Amino acid sequence: MSYKLTADQVASFHENGFIGPFKLCSPEEMAVIRQQIEKEVINTPSSVYGFEKCPRDRHLDSRIVYDLFTHPTVRDRLTSLLGPDLLIWRSSFFFKPPGAPATVWHRANVFKEYVDNPILETNEPDNLFQLTTWIALDEATMENGCVQFIKGSHKEYYKTVITKPDDQLQNFGNDKKGLMGYDVQVDFDLDESRLVNMECQPGEFFIFDQRTLHGSPPNASAKRRMGVNFRAVQPHVKAYGHFLEDGKIEHFGRSWDLSRWGCILLSGKDTSGVNKIAELPSGKGLGDLLQAPIAAS
Repeated sequence: MSYKLTADQVASFHENGFIGPFKLCSPEEMAVIRQQIEKEVINTPSSVYGFEKCPRDRHLDSRIVYDLFTHPTVRDRLTSLLGPDLLIWRSSFFFKPPGAPATVWHRANVFKEYVDNPILETNEPDNLFQLTTWIALDEATMENGCVQFIKGSHKEYYKTVITKPDDQLQNFGNDKKGLMGYDVQVDFDLDESRLVNMECQPGEFFIFDQRTLHGSPPNASAKRRMGVNFRAVQPHVKAYGHFLEDGKIEHFGRSWDLSRWGCILLSGKDTSGVNKIAELPSGKGLGDLLQAPIAAS
């Protein structure tokens, strides 16, 4: 079964800078997946970075997470927008516990603001070269802090000033003010008519352009909001090019060892040869867990 976007859906994405939500699996199926992820991924050390309860790049050491990202209902929609050949270079779990503050408006472009050199390198940084997919593991509502977008912001320029917090681990994280503890100031006036609240049921996902302004309100509920996202790029986009020689990157208050990191093929083929490529994760996947095909749509 093909899950390709229609011409109208593609046009809507390019007009707004995002599209969705779409159904990856049912809330009941996601409850089973979430329980396994909490047991085998979130509460275990990363074999890539070695951190306890590491939320980053777990598609590299968890077959279940990798299978979620590469399911045809996700993959086909991404290739509809960015072409047949795609790599996954990064993923992260996002936790918003009760009482967590708002995440300020920001973009996910080449990440030059957070480190000395751009993390992503492309010949066309002002054009679409990266897509982020955000999958709801819990229900995401306005009350518990769903992701919000500014329609059409991917077509506009805004000056952004980012200040790094003190280099102490407690100042970084999903539950910190700003963006993971960074003070991010985007120079724009909020037009409420362009604000979209991306509420999702567990098992739904949405896709957005790397240039689209997004954030989330505080979690004013008694319920956690957890999601996982991943970022897909065309193979010619180089990831961590300035950092691989040193074998590490200083980011979010930690030193990330890149010796076991690599991009993974999401779709098509990679003929560019510019990126370090990692092996696919082993172990039991979604099919073993659910023992039935996902009821996607």
